[in-house]
Amino acid sequence: MMKLSALLIGLATAAATAHAHATVWGVWINGVDQGNGQNQYIRSPPNNNPVKDLNSNAVACNANNRAVPTTLKVKAGDTVTFEWFHDSRNDEIIATSHKGPIVVYIAPTSSNGAGNVWVKLYQEGYNGNWAVDKLIAARGKHSIRIPNIAAGNYLLRPELITLHEADTAYSANPARGVQFYMSCIQIEVQSSGSTLPSGVAFPGLFYKAEGGLPPFKISFHLTDRPAIVYIMTTSVSQYLVIGANRGLGLEFVRQLLRTPENKVIATYRDASKLDELNKLGSDRSNAGRLELVRLDMNDDGSCKVAANEIQSKVGPIDVLIINAGIIDESNSLLQKNIDDLADLFQNNVLGPLRITQHFAPLLNTRQLSKLVFLTSQIGSISRGKNGTSPSYGISNAALNMMGRKLAHELEPSNVAVALVHPGWVQTDMGGPNAPVTPAQSISGMLKVIDKVDLKNSGEYWQWDGQQLPW
Repeated sequence: MMKLSALLIGLATAAATAHAHATVWGVWINGVDQGNGQNQYIRSPPNNNPVKDLNSNAVACNANNRAVPTTLKVKAGDTVTFEWFHDSRNDEIIATSHKGPIVVYIAPTSSNGAGNVWVKLYQEGYNGNWAVDKLIAARGKHSIRIPNIAAGNYLLRPELITLHEADTAYSANPARGVQFYMSCIQIEVQSSGSTLPSGVAFPGLFYKAEGGLPPFKISFHLTDRPAIVYIMTTSVSQYLVIGANRGLGLEFVRQLLRTPENKVIATYRDASKLDELNKLGSDRSNAGRLELVRLDMNDDGSCKVAANEIQSKVGPIDVLIINAGIIDESNSLLQKNIDDLADLFQNNVLGPLRITQHFAPLLNTRQLSKLVFLTSQIGSISRGKNGTSPSYGISNAALNMMGRKLAHELEPSNVAVALVHPGWVQTDMGGPNAPVTPAQSISGMLKVIDKVDLKNSGEYWQWDGQQLPW
């Protein structure tokens, strides 16, 4: 007996006869190809067929759990990338009908995978796209970081779980059932970290019930003794920061990357000004968590290309931060050149709207996602009686109204909107005498963003959490 949502029934009936399976071919360490690992450093199965009998010992390391001659050396913090394919490089990775999650476990080599030794390092289920779909888009690659564990020899166990034939239990019909693809890679970890905690056993406790995949849970009864398996979504939050190569945008990236569960997509316009972003990307602790994408927000073609690139590489975005705009300190509207004012509106209003039109469809509507506009308190109409920077003020007032209207339009899509004034900050725009540092401003704005929801969507905030008058 198996209870499935309509979505999984659809998966089960789509292309049920496809036979394009997969196996781990090799490993990359910090971007360096370790070569064909099959039966060298990978305990490779004899073919690329899945394991379906969850009572079989093959659930641990597939059908060939025997020591191989080579062990890869890694350090804590290293990025290990697994490369999967069907038969050979550059062929199809796995059939697109094979939807499902990806999980990675680790166990001491001395255990040979037996007992409660398997500790989960990584999991990704459905977050707008299935993890296996992302694997296919990435040409068969997905990565983990080696934790700071005790030095010694370990088995890494990457696994694909595909659900296209999950409408029938394997015990009821061996021609169908959930398909598990796994292999074990021999590694030696060189570090001085902590001993692994106790884990789970394969076969035995299939997957620890830590939560469900919204909006449904998948209950499997695949053996004579029922077991409940929960396929999880990833806990990773994905941020897209527009205008990230300097100033406040760069500081957003820097602070967001301090949280290991965050992944950041940072856009830039000028490729010659990427030194600071490249430094962040080269930091081993940020491996696999920072994507750089070229974008000119005033060019529709550039926006379209960037949106397609982000969708294919990353998938749904949880928070979109639009850090765009130029200042104008002229103090007379009567003497303002109309063409210059049009340029100001192009950068401060129409540019952010163009970004929203292209990138709002990437926001993750399966859960609350957020659209954040950086604005200014000078856009407050009630505070606008003084003559300070009138052109800049009316462009920000227009941005504020646009954000307010978008909050109403996006609410049915589960998207909350925030308009946030970063303060007078020590940036190229704010100057060295400003009272607020970039670190203080971004730290405060991230706290504001955290508390934004549909109830307060469209509100006008200051970086320190105070609400500003319209």
